[in-house]
Amino acid sequence: MKKLVIVLEYKNNEFFGCIRPDRDIILSTVGLTPEEVTTSFKGLLAGWIANEGQQREEWKNVKVEDIQFEYQYCITGFFHAFSDIKITAIAKRTGISNSLMKQYAGGFAYLSEERVKVIEKAIRDLGRELSEVTLVHTQKANPD
Repeated sequence: MKKLVIVLEYKNNEFFGCIRPDRDIILSTVGLTPEEVTTSFKGLLAGWIANEGQQREEWKNVKVEDIQFEYQYCITGFFHAFSDIKITAIAKRTGISNSLMKQYAGGFAYLSEERVKVIEKAIRDLGRELSEVTLVHTQKANPD
């Protein structure tokens, strides 16, 4: 199974996705959701595989159905794809001011590679904490 990485950004009210199946080509498309971007890529890749891909040994027997897609997000794409995660919560976890984090999330401020790693760690830590949560059923609340 071949794996391809879709890098997602969010701008102009839509997701912009870019794929680099190999070093010779770049494919890009847009959609309202990451799923729409993936669907669009499947169509683009089918055409590419049937034409240019046949000139490359590693692509000759590949079918679009056999491709596994992995997402990587720019900060703008992440906060739109995972809108349940609040920017202010991640800002608090990282020690970055709310206003600066909102500028990063909106694509209005430069985000260094070091800051990307700090934000990514905070998101992963939150994910780990949430995956360890256990809820229990309790008696109904007293209506008084």
